[in-house]
Amino acid sequence: MSAEVHLWFHTTLHPLLAERLHSPDGCRLRIHKPRSVKDLIESLGIPHTEMDVIVVDGESVDFSHL
Repeated sequence: MSAEVHLWFHTTLHPLLAERLHSPDGCRLRIHKPRSVKDLIESLGIPHTEMDVIVVDGESVDFSHL
């Protein structure tokens, strides 16, 4: 099973991200297996300790959210 996720990162995190993820419109990624928010964020180069708020579909979630 695969799914597409649409991600936006605050500009203060851009130095930690690949250039392709810097768009003001966010970026779309395809994921092929369920993963936690923490795993996805860290796979993009951002230590989870740098995150303040994670919002999924308009609601705040924790790092274990799939």
